[in-house]
Amino acid sequence: DVSDIDPDYYVLFGPARASTLEECKVLCVSTPDCRGVDFSESGCQVWTRDGGILSTSSEKGSVCLTYEPFQTVDGGTDRECKSDGVNLLDSFIFYDAALAPSLQICKQRCAARANSSLTTQTQDVCKGISFNESGCVVWLVGIQGSTASEGNTCLRFEPFIDINGGQDQSCRGAHVFDDSSLHYTSFSRSEVLTLGECRSKCVEISGCRGIEFNQQDCRVLLKVEGI
Repeated sequence: DVSDIDPDYYVLFGPARASTLEECKVLCVSTPDCRGVDFSESGCQVWTRDGGILSTSSEKGSVCLTYEPFQTVDGGTDRECKSDGVNLLDSFIFYDAALAPSLQICKQRCAARANSSLTTQTQDVCKGISFNESGCVVWLVGIQGSTASEGNTCLRFEPFIDINGGQDQSCRGAHVFDDSSLHYTSFSRSEVLTLGECRSKCVEISGCRGIEFNQQDCRVLLKVEGI
């Protein structure tokens, strides 16, 4: 419904807080229940509506983007997550139905952990969730697949999307030779030890469009047009 614009659906940040689309995106990433953004010269609307953004209305100068960092595993529905064989208590965190009564709140638990200051080590970062009527499992190890299980939902947390496979690929701007140092901020490997820490730097830095991580450094990419 193009007229469905209830102010309860979003949090509004004025131009002083979000003068660019990139600043608006950063506000979304730092909001655990963000479902998308609406950016214009009037400011940034961070949408938190449970059902997400399902429609748009033509409005010159406005940009509407959805945000969904959770990816389904084998379809997601009626699937129980499987890890890489690790079955230790420290490989996940369980929240019972009182603490995570819905799938959306389960997602918020995962995203909040991923964005917290405690996630500077890879093993502490949320890798995905399992949810059913009993509660929510926040996985701290990689989800390798799933098995059929009625009433369960299995989702990976993947706010970063591989480009051309990701592995053994070096990021560029508009073309293969576009590697200007103006496009990124570099951190040495003594400052950033792991891929997880490099991802955390991206979340912390306004305008991050992606990362490149290698043996020499962690590059937080800032080129306006992206990678």
